Amino acid sequence: MLFVFCLPTTPHEWLYIVYLVASSIIGGIVGYLVMKLEKVGVALGGGLLGFFVSTFLWAILLGRFSLPNIAFYGLVFVLIVIGVLLTWVLHDQILILSTSFCGAYGVIRAASLIFGGYPNEFTMAKEIEDGTFKTVYYFI
Repeated sequence: MLFVFCLPTTPHEWLYIVYLVASSIIGGIVGYLVMKLEKVGVALGGGLLGFFVSTFLWAILLGRFSLPNIAFYGLVFVLIVIGVLLTWVLHDQILILSTSFCGAYGVIRAASLIFGGYPNEFTMAKEIEDGTFKTVYYFI
């Protein structure tokens, strides 16, 4: 989400360092709070898992239909709530799933930034919608 809201289309090199430092500080604070309040932390992880599942469902199944944007946000909201509620019943399973999804996304997204040549998912979605999507991206 950082790419959509904060990152300009042509960022300067120093901006990546600022994002890295800010993300590390915020991640450390959130990690400490989650460690102290474990149930709340796992509930946040369940909500994040619900977000990932909703975006996957939208990209794989529902994005093909011309549904309004409110349908996407409704799906996201409902699956986040379901993810949070499931953490009270399936604590350990949700913890494992949410950390694995977040870690996998983070590793792939970081590799795409480091090696370059691979657009973020929002750029790809816009290109697919515009009909200008290239099926092969080369790492430069």
